[in-house]
Amino acid sequence: MWQYIIHLLSDFCFLISAIAMTLPDKIVYRYSTTHKAH
Repeated sequence: MWQYIIHLLSDFCFLISAIAMTLPDKIVYRYSTTHKAH
């Protein structure tokens, strides 16, 4: 049971880290594109 919970937590942490890594790129990309439009 504990192994399953630990596995679930590690997958969840990996998902959050992946989202956190891609999020700044999307913000910078959106900011640069909107900045160029003006």
